[in-house]
Amino acid sequence: MQGQVTEMSFVFEFSMIDNDRVKLYVPNRSANPADSFGEPYQFVALALLHYAGQGQWCYEEDIYNAEESKRIHARFAEAKSAGSAVG
Repeated sequence: MQGQVTEMSFVFEFSMIDNDRVKLYVPNRSANPADSFGEPYQFVALALLHYAGQGQWCYEEDIYNAEESKRIHARFAEAKSAGSAVG
């Protein structure tokens, strides 16, 4: 599936709720492939959600620095391929 990133986690660090709108501060994080205790590869996003009722959302917008995302993904891919080349 194009665009799907299975190695990332998206646990929000804080949220703000204002009536039917929710704001989330979400680090887009990948574990360090070379060192499980090392610093993760991550960039931060702000997610804006609007609640439509009955357990449904009617709007989502993710705001992040696209250049930072590209840099982090490239660094992660490089570290991952370097790790798989060892052994």
